Amino acid sequence: MRSLRLVSLLICAATISYNYSYAAAPEPINGTTLKPGLNAVYRSIAGESTLYRIDSTPAFAFGNSSPHPRIEAGPFSVVWTGVIQLRGDGPYSFDAYLGGELAIHIDDAVVLKGRGESESANIHSDTPLQRPAGRCRIKIEYHSLLGVPARLQIWWKGADFRREPLPSWLLTHSTEESPDVALQENAAAAGRIAAGRFGCALCHRNAFPAIHDPPPGPSLAGIGTRVSREWLFTFLNDPGKACSSPRMPKLFKSNRDGSIERWIIAEYLCKESTQGVRADAQAGGDHRHGRHVFLSIGCVACHFVPELKREEQKDLDRIAY
Repeated sequence: MRSLRLVSLLICAATISYNYSYAAAPEPINGTTLKPGLNAVYRSIAGESTLYRIDSTPAFAFGNSSPHPRIEAGPFSVVWTGVIQLRGDGPYSFDAYLGGELAIHIDDAVVLKGRGESESANIHSDTPLQRPAGRCRIKIEYHSLLGVPARLQIWWKGADFRREPLPSWLLTHSTEESPDVALQENAAAAGRIAAGRFGCALCHRNAFPAIHDPPPGPSLAGIGTRVSREWLFTFLNDPGKACSSPRMPKLFKSNRDGSIERWIIAEYLCKESTQGVRADAQAGGDHRHGRHVFLSIGCVACHFVPELKREEQKDLDRIAY
């Protein structure tokens, strides 16, 4: 009888050990296929629309608007999956500014779960995550709430670093696990940015009905190598007489003060360009692309939008820089 009981206990212990090991063992991660960003699936709760794309970071402040034109207005859900690189050994603690419901899974552990009833609500993890440094699977589930402005900004803190927003450069996804529609969506978004930047809709409005970007201005980099000071001085006096279809209106007076202002501008632009392309032109900055990136990757979850008046934006613990 004792032998049978002992055998039964050994079988139960082995079964429990096997099941625990099976549940705790994460799927292997192929580091050669990892690319920046997380796989994201957006779904409309009221409708049947689904959007697949790759997000650089799980952060946003949509307010009461839809996360994408193809997602109906109203409550929505989004699930991000991918890989997180843990910096140093644990413990790690997480918190989030949350308008909605959130659950964050790292491997088999739920590191943060809660509900926020306002844009400024903050939730905290109950138990720190104990993990050594390295790559882990991550899954983030978000659900918006009816009547609550949608907002998400995830923070974390480790043994070797202070509390900070979850860095996008630590989040990756496997290209083997990304659906083709997500890659196509990201390529379409990049094409839409390029079409707006180059003003393609000015001549092809039927092909780009959703692009309403203002026409791009001409590049002034190296203008002194293309026109003379005298021509630029004359052009600024009356652009309509200098060329057949000018976009620039007449801005300067025809008196002595206007003449001095035009001379200063022509002298400055031509002198700078003949001495070499200016540093800002060499950097290749593009304010249109910068604005899109600022709004699309979740910067507004922590920062004010520079081009909007401060009094028009809610504080929400945001910072200026």
